Amino acid sequence: FDKNIFFIAIIVVCAYCGYKGLDNITLYLVQTLNWHEASAASFAAYATYLRPISAISAGVIADKFDCSKTIKNLFLISILVYLILFSTTPNNHTAWIIYLNILLTFVTVFALRGIYFALLQDAQFPQSKTGVIVGFVSLIGYTPDIFFGSLTGRILDNSPGVAGHQNYFLFLMVISILGLITTYFLSRNKTVK
Repeated sequence: FDKNIFFIAIIVVCAYCGYKGLDNITLYLVQTLNWHEASAASFAAYATYLRPISAISAGVIADKFDCSKTIKNLFLISILVYLILFSTTPNNHTAWIIYLNILLTFVTVFALRGIYFALLQDAQFPQSKTGVIVGFVSLIGYTPDIFFGSLTGRILDNSPGVAGHQNYFLFLMVISILGLITTYFLSRNKTVK
C-alpha cells in the first residue's frame, strides 16, 4: 500500500474522534453550565441541522481550492476551538464563548466528515483501486467506535466536573493536532510524487 493511504486513514480517525466527541456535548452543558438534560439534548439535536450546510459548504470550498488545504484549515479551527473550551472556565460571563465554540465544533466536525474521502482523488489514486482503498481507510478510520467511548469515559471519570471536561477538550485538541500534522504530511507527500 501507498503510505498516503495510511495518512488518509489517520486523518479519518482524527476526524471521526471529533465526531464521536460530539456525544459528550450534552453532558458538558449539564455538568458545567447546569442545563436541564432535555434542553441540552435539544441543543445538540438542533445543532445537527448544521450537518448538511457544513458538509456541502466544505465540499464547495474543497473543490474551489484544495481538499488537503481545506482539511488542514478545519483541523486548525478545531484546535483553536478545543483550546478555548479547554481554557475557559464555564460561568454566566463566558457562556456565549462556550456556545459559539460548541457550534463551531459541530460545523468543523460535519465539514471534515463531508470531505475526508475526497482526499482519495486529491492523492491521485486510480479509480480502479477506490473500493479497496476506501475499505482499508474505513477499517482503520472508524476504529474510534471501539476505543473512544471507554477512553473518554475514563478521562471524564478521573476528574469529575469542569476539570474532566477540560481534560476531554485537551484530548480532542491533541487528536486535532495529529490530524493537522498528518494532513500536512499527506499534502507534502503528494507534491513529491
